[in-house]
Amino acid sequence: VIDIGIRSSRVRTLTRTIVTVPNGDFSSMQIENFTSRDMFQFLHNLYIKRSADINEIFEMVNDLDTLLKEHELTNKEWNQANILELRQDCYV
Repeated sequence: VIDIGIRSSRVRTLTRTIVTVPNGDFSSMQIENFTSRDMFQFLHNLYIKRSADINEIFEMVNDLDTLLKEHELTNKEWNQANILELRQDCYV
């Protein structure tokens, strides 16, 4: 919440935009509290040049996968480290 006024409130969205909502509309909305989640999704892409040694790439993916599986703050069921895409200039 950025600002609470007499008639409306301004809220910053997850995509960093600001939305003005009339205060009367809040009573009819189903509001989701993201801070009370027990888990958050973290999606991060690594871009590795295609000239990199493919065996080292696979070793890195395996090491990342092991790190995610063994880390105390990660979900043991949904972790993935993999080669997602082969581009002309890089691995993703």
